[in-house]
Parts: sequence; C-alpha cells; structure tokens
Amino acid sequence: MLLDEAVDAYVGMLAVLKAHAAYVPLDAGFPSDRLSYIVSDASVRMVLSLSRLSERTRDLAAGAKPLYLDRVRSRVAEQSPERPDALAVGEPPDDLCYVIYTSGSTGRPKGVAVGHPAVCNFVRVASEVYGITCDDRVYQGMTIAFDFSVEEIWVPWMAGATVVPRPEGPSLLGAELDAFLRERRVSALCCVPTLLATLDENASELRFLLVSGEPCPQDLVTRWHRPGRRFLNVYGPTEATVTATWSPLAPTVR
Repeated sequence: MLLDEAVDAYVGMLAVLKAHAAYVPLDAGFPSDRLSYIVSDASVRMVLSLSRLSERTRDLAAGAKPLYLDRVRSRVAEQSPERPDALAVGEPPDDLCYVIYTSGSTGRPKGVAVGHPAVCNFVRVASEVYGITCDDRVYQGMTIAFDFSVEEIWVPWMAGATVVPRPEGPSLLGAELDAFLRERRVSALCCVPTLLATLDENASELRFLLVSGEPCPQDLVTRWHRPGRRFLNVYGPTEATVTATWSPLAPTVR
C-alpha cells in the first residue's frame, strides 16, 4: 500500500485483510530504491495507491500491478455493502497479516512478517492494559510504514475509540500540534519523547499518554505527570509485534 491519505490507508488495510491477503505498508516519502527493493523482496503483486502518486509506482518491481483507488471509487461504490462470503474471497493461504520493513542491521531494509495470532494477541492485551475506551479520541501521527502506527490505529479500533489522523503535509509538533489536539478534542497520544517535549503540558487535555522509541527523560515525566492521567512507557522490536514491555511512568519511578 502506497498511500498518502490516512482514510484511504485505513480502508485499504481493512479491505486487504477482509480479502484474506496481507499488506506491506509503504511511505510515499521513501526513496525510490527503497520502495523498489521492498516491493521486490516481499514479492508484492498489487500496489494500492492513488493516481497522483503514479510516478512513485512507475519504477517498482515488475509484476507489481498498481491499482489506483481514485480511479475505481465508482466501481467500489457499486459493490454490495455486505461482508464477502468465504466463497468470494477464498481460504486464507496462511496466517500472515502484514510485512513491515525495518532499517536492518546492515543498512538494507529487512522485512518482518507478522501473523494474525500475534497481532490479535497484541491488540487485545494492549487495549486492556492501556485503558483506551470508546469515548477516547486517539491521535494518529505516525506513518503506517512503521509498526508504531499499529498502536495508534488497531488498539483504538479494538476499544471502539475514534482515530484522529494528522492533517496532510509535514508532521506537526510544538504549538501547531497543541492547537490541533485541542481543536480535535484528542484525549490520547502515542509518540516519541522528543515530540512530547515540544508540547505545552499546561495546555493539554490528554488523559492518556504513551511514549516509546527512545529513552524518556525523568524531567519530561515530571512535566507531564498528572493525577488521573495514565502515562506509560513501552518498548518492543518489530519482531515482537509492536510492544513487548510496558511500565507506568511517575516522577518517583526511574
């Protein structure tokens, strides 16, 4: 999937999985050689994209057929809204859910294949541990090409919460992100500590915070800790399905 609009990406992921296929998330900002390598290495046969990104799909590996969603929307709208039956989609060939590529220790992207049992287990446990509820509005700011986005998307969906994608364009931080979170009434944020450090803790209405991806300084914990706010630090390599460890953060915890 090579998409630069969040809603298309969400719909694409759900559609691929309902068809008993597996998805390989790509980022339109990736260099062309990285995109080509991933598509070739993962033996991708179809690339869901948009026609305005056709230049990015043109040089992908042979055999990877692009399907531009904006060109088939009318055909999609004509389809039945009912869930496809087993005969229409066929039996799943395996338990594969997605393949996400990391930087790799050699500098060459390394594909990590994650199965449905692992993802389902993570989403079920994380939704319970994090305490996300159907009343929450969760900011989704990470590219789907990184597994951190699984935390931002699938866990809220499991809880029946609302996912609030970042606007198109450069990533938000500082006062711009503060304003966006307030305007959209976001109550839960998952991010790296570096991003959290740019925000104003006194202007925030967040009730849930999760930091990951890098060490969280103690002074940042002190700044953001509030009674009634759940503040977690999590860690996990992609191979362990997003998150392997978690711990609540408080000024007295080091």
